[in-house]
Amino acid sequence: MVGDEDRESLSGFPSNRSNCAAAIYADPVGGGANVGLEIWDPNGWRKISHTVKWIDDWAGYQLITLPDLNLNGVSTVYLQPIYGNNGGPAKYIRLDDAIIQCVY
Repeated sequence: MVGDEDRESLSGFPSNRSNCAAAIYADPVGGGANVGLEIWDPNGWRKISHTVKWIDDWAGYQLITLPDLNLNGVSTVYLQPIYGNNGGPAKYIRLDDAIIQCVY
């Protein structure tokens, strides 16, 4: 279930949101992991974009970015970090500094 803390209103953003990006820092603990970021439009729960990046646990915080987002017509988005470890032991992922920005 997605919580309100993952929701971002775009009401303060420029009206032309055709050139946006999202990013988050991730740091896996106890082994590397595939860490991803998804952006969802809650109106119909349509996935706008996603990406996945392999991050080694010794690398520290790594930036995961979603460039070239067209958010025109979307009033609210949900940011959903995801991770996987190929069925191995449970891992934890530290997340920090999620951001959405648009250039106009």
